Amino acid sequence: MEPVNGGSACEQTSETQGCNIGSCDVDCVLSGWSAWSVCSKACGGGVQSRSKTVESPAYGMGRCWEASDDERLDHKDCDPLSCDQAITDPTRELLQCHSKVDVVIVVDGSGSLGWYGWRMSKYATEKLVDQFSASSDAEIAVLVYGGPHSMAEYLKCAGLDKSTAVNMETECRMIWKGHLTDDIATVKANVAAMEWPRSTTMTSLALSEAERELFKGRDDAESVVILITDGWPMSRTRTNVAAAKLQQVAKVLYVPVGYSAPRDLIEQMASKPKSDHIIQANTLWELSQPHTLNNIIGSTCLSVS
Repeated sequence: MEPVNGGSACEQTSETQGCNIGSCDVDCVLSGWSAWSVCSKACGGGVQSRSKTVESPAYGMGRCWEASDDERLDHKDCDPLSCDQAITDPTRELLQCHSKVDVVIVVDGSGSLGWYGWRMSKYATEKLVDQFSASSDAEIAVLVYGGPHSMAEYLKCAGLDKSTAVNMETECRMIWKGHLTDDIATVKANVAAMEWPRSTTMTSLALSEAERELFKGRDDAESVVILITDGWPMSRTRTNVAAAKLQQVAKVLYVPVGYSAPRDLIEQMASKPKSDHIIQANTLWELSQPHTLNNIIGSTCLSVS
């Protein structure tokens, strides 16, 4: 009722107070540290890791951290015993694998190797395959790769020309010497008989082929890809993309061989910690030696003897 005849006006009819005065920019909230993982390698100095998950996401301009940042991922050293010392049978030079693993060995067969280099790569691959025969739970595949010899072949292999079907073996030089199998003896025999492709180096396609092969792998087995290469790939960009995709589904071990190997690119591509995923062989002869092969086996299998 409005005032009349000189009556007093009503008191204040509305009131205001502040609310939600906190910043619109809120940092994410992280969980506590998880338990330490098992050691990443059976020998040769691996790492254990622990991590934090995001419990509440960031808002506005608030900060958060990637899964690989120090705020969310922590490491500590483990299993410092050298892989050569981890051999339990003094009559053997090489470790034997006893883990449940699906392993794809990807071997560079490009022309840059030379005849001697090809012989050393072939010998090393044969020795690696043989060491998985001790495990009844290991399955293995071997891909020898090269690359196209002409621009027309390259366009087809890169998926840029889809007008006709591409032959992976004859046009792209992706030659499987065994798909994932526990018949290790047959794969070893195929490796011993393999011929040198002596072509270009389409590493991107080889990594993609390895990823496709692992689709046939077992859900309860560790997936590992071992890439042995001595030369630069035809496309750094495509190789980077293929490596990133593969590393989402498998542990990838890079074995750069010789001083002409693409070390910078591999450092860029490899997952952290780099020491767990890069095994350097300074020469082709060194690749074939027990020390290098044992480091590869110890990084592939968590149980060795």
